[in-house]
Amino acid sequence: MSFGFGVGDVLAVLKLANKVRKDFFGAPKQVQDVCDEVRNLSIVLSDVDVTVSECELTQAQQNDLAEILSSCQTVLQDLEQVLGKFTELSSTNDPSLGMRARRVWKQLKWEPGDIRELRERIVSVVSLLHAYLGGISSRAILATQKGVDRLNEREDDKTRSEILNWLTPTEYATQQHDFINRKQEGTGRWLLDSTEYQTWIDPTSDQRTLFCPGMPGAGKTILTAIVIDDLLTRFASGLASLDIGIAYIYFNFRRHDQQRYPEVMLSVLKQLCQSLPSLPCFLADLWNSHKKKQTRPTAGDIVRGLEEVVQAYANRVFIVVDAVDESSSNDGTRSRVLKELLRLQDESSTPLLLFATSRYMPDIMETFRSRSTTISVDIRASRHDIEQYVDGNIGTLLPFVRRNLALQTEIKDAISEAVDGMFLLAQIYLHSLGDKTTPKSVRTTLTDFKERNSGSSEASKVQTLRRAYDDAMVRIVGQRPGFKDLALRALSWISCATRPLTTVELQHALAVEIGAPELDYDNMPEVDDILGACAGLVTVDEESDIIRLVHYTTQEYLENTRSQWLPDAEDDITRISATYLSFQVFSSGPCRSAGELRRRNRRNPLYPLVALSFAHYASRASRVWPEVVDFFELKPNARAAYQYCVSDKICRNLTVFGLSWLEIVQLATYFGLVDVVDSFLRQGYLNTGTKEEPGKAQDSALNRDDSIPSSLVGIHPWLAFKVSNQTPLHVASTWGHIEIARLLLARPGIDVNALDSRGSTPLHEAAIMGHGETVELLLSCSEIEINRRDANGNTPLHCAACGKQAGVARILLSRPGILVNARNNTGSTPLLFHLAAQWCDSQLDVMEVLLNAPDIDIHAVDDNGDTALSFAVFSGPHPVKRLIRCWTAKASAQWQYSGTKALQRASRGNQVEIVEMLLADDRLGIDLAADVGRDSAISTAAVWNRVDIVRVLLDTAQIPVSEQERVMFMAAARGLAVVVKLFIERGAVSTGITDSTGRTPLEVARRH
Repeated sequence: MSFGFGVGDVLAVLKLANKVRKDFFGAPKQVQDVCDEVRNLSIVLSDVDVTVSECELTQAQQNDLAEILSSCQTVLQDLEQVLGKFTELSSTNDPSLGMRARRVWKQLKWEPGDIRELRERIVSVVSLLHAYLGGISSRAILATQKGVDRLNEREDDKTRSEILNWLTPTEYATQQHDFINRKQEGTGRWLLDSTEYQTWIDPTSDQRTLFCPGMPGAGKTILTAIVIDDLLTRFASGLASLDIGIAYIYFNFRRHDQQRYPEVMLSVLKQLCQSLPSLPCFLADLWNSHKKKQTRPTAGDIVRGLEEVVQAYANRVFIVVDAVDESSSNDGTRSRVLKELLRLQDESSTPLLLFATSRYMPDIMETFRSRSTTISVDIRASRHDIEQYVDGNIGTLLPFVRRNLALQTEIKDAISEAVDGMFLLAQIYLHSLGDKTTPKSVRTTLTDFKERNSGSSEASKVQTLRRAYDDAMVRIVGQRPGFKDLALRALSWISCATRPLTTVELQHALAVEIGAPELDYDNMPEVDDILGACAGLVTVDEESDIIRLVHYTTQEYLENTRSQWLPDAEDDITRISATYLSFQVFSSGPCRSAGELRRRNRRNPLYPLVALSFAHYASRASRVWPEVVDFFELKPNARAAYQYCVSDKICRNLTVFGLSWLEIVQLATYFGLVDVVDSFLRQGYLNTGTKEEPGKAQDSALNRDDSIPSSLVGIHPWLAFKVSNQTPLHVASTWGHIEIARLLLARPGIDVNALDSRGSTPLHEAAIMGHGETVELLLSCSEIEINRRDANGNTPLHCAACGKQAGVARILLSRPGILVNARNNTGSTPLLFHLAAQWCDSQLDVMEVLLNAPDIDIHAVDDNGDTALSFAVFSGPHPVKRLIRCWTAKASAQWQYSGTKALQRASRGNQVEIVEMLLADDRLGIDLAADVGRDSAISTAAVWNRVDIVRVLLDTAQIPVSEQERVMFMAAARGLAVVVKLFIERGAVSTGITDSTGRTPLEVARRH
């Protein structure tokens, strides 16, 4: 029988096997072994039937099974033939059985060889079937495992992505893609082929920094993109094998908020980690640690992370930084980034190579050129690159130019000569030819270009560029009114925006009609029309969809000439923003979930920008516009904007509770709009007396919470701002709006010590947020209660300590009557409160301020028996050393207990240096002989497998033998053989000691 495999084939063979089994009924003993093997065959065939019905077999598996089944069929048929030789059919008349056929075994002599061969053949096919089943099962398990592995990989990828995005969401790859796509083919070769560049990438060279300064508009950013592209291409194999790491930063003067020091360095860390097949362990640990506390990596975390990830690369690490001059110098970002990168370069065992571009700024140039490992190349667009650019873009001019090859050559030569290495100027000049309609007008303009090229100094180049911008603006305002209006409004938004705009955001902004209740999508301009109207001053980054000015010098020009070209920009944007925020679509007020807020932002793409930037625009407006007043009087809309801003600025989580207390004055105060608040106060929105001012009852009623009985409003004016009870002065103090605070304090009857629902005064709020000037203003009030406690018993000094506000702590401590040792509800003083937060060394400036206070009690003990010393262990050796220097020997069991507690914590944290410091100072009163029990230092160190700590403690020879024996068996029960050996080698325990079962510690450890 020939088999073409199907499920029925298994059943057919199984049926045959069962038939043969029945035929063996009553067989003599000498053939019983064969009968048993047939039974085994039937069982395994049943297993095969079940298994193959649940599996999708490959063609190869089907072929294998068909072959085995064929062998099974053959051996069973041969066995049937043998049975036929030794049996015969008979019938019976037994009434109990009825008439039926039965097989009668002949009394013949069996041939052992025949039976043995059949049995061996059956055993063989049974083995084959078992092996086949095992193979299918293994493949099924493997397939399942692969599926599980894929799920795990997806989960790992998800976690990896989550960790990397937690570091920073900033990505520079899209900018790299945009910039490299803008370059003309063949440009930038002069830099890549230069001796300096080749020296820099030479692995044997000591010149590890290539610094490339250049004048504005020389093409530094495009050349940076070319360098990055060259590195990624040149070292592709090194990137794959982890020999080479590459990270890059594009600084942008419009992104200072997103490019502060931590974000910049975290981006470098993220990029270097992204290239690794798996994330470094330190990064996962860092993420887990901060995730629990909802905190961000500290400066120390970032430094340690960079040090470790750079070492992960075997050969070299390249870091490319474009436009160093566009980084922020006001907040120290520029100096800190350069200092850290150069330190890494000096200290890393893996060579770290830097490439940086900048304008000619003395401080930046000195930083790089003062180092012997730096080589420098001045950036200027080569004539070849300019000609390539003109060749590639001359097709944008009118057809008569495209048909005149001689004129094209004139244009190329004239522009290349006129721009003298300034790539940006070539762009502007070429675009300015776009409206020329005759060869003569083109040549006249080219002659003008040449005449402007009056010198090669940077100052003369900048002046030439300014004239080019002047010409562009003249062309813009000379357009037909519709195009002129579109261009000026677009330039206003792009140049005044607090961050780069997407094309959709700009389209929505330009579509808003002042005073309208909603957006009319038919009023939305096309992006191409915007670009065409702006005379080449605006461009779109295709990858990121950002619409921007062509260069930062364009921004500088528009800022310097705003009164000439865009005099009403900030007023117009303020009115448009207020109108947008007042739209009916936001009248439902704050969102009730993060998902709802995401949907709101998705449907109204301008909302996040306008909500966050409204205060910036409105504070610069020439007057208080009616649209602004109308917005605040639409309290649901204003509360919605407040919700978005606070959620974005503070916790990155949605604030959905307690917003109904926000009234008009608090809302205007939050946004920091002094003139608006003053206007509302003059209208009587804030009643500071005990009864309504005449004529203002209607306005005041608008600002009350409806849940407050009207009979109570006249008794306490702040009930009009109920729920959290935060007064406008609280809000002004929280956000550091000192002018508004001053305005409020000037009004009669203001309670400077008013309490919110947490018992906090405005001084508490200003202290924890670190607003020193506001703190000083509040302290100047004669009624101020400097030691007022909130609901948790914290004074303003506690708040300053908790908020890491050293400056505020210094101000408070300078005031007479301040209680430096005030205790809160848990018995913590400000010093304890600060150290209990487990901040790292970089945050210890508050501790220094407090320790320098004349009356500070460094021995203070809180309700849990903790002191400054026991808390300081969490912050590392430095604070412990500092506190020990201040410690005084006093006979107090509590202080001795504190030293012991500090020792226990240091033991658990594996802080060897701290343990040695604590043991070395007799003034702390640490008694190891008395430190016994479950929480003793030696017990803690042993249980946590802190081998070095155990060694240090045993070397003191002060731990009682009984304690050593107890802890040694405890370590043994946990399988900590190394710790057990330490006790035997360095301790005073007997080597023959056994437990109640007669086992030695090492035997116990081995069993575990």
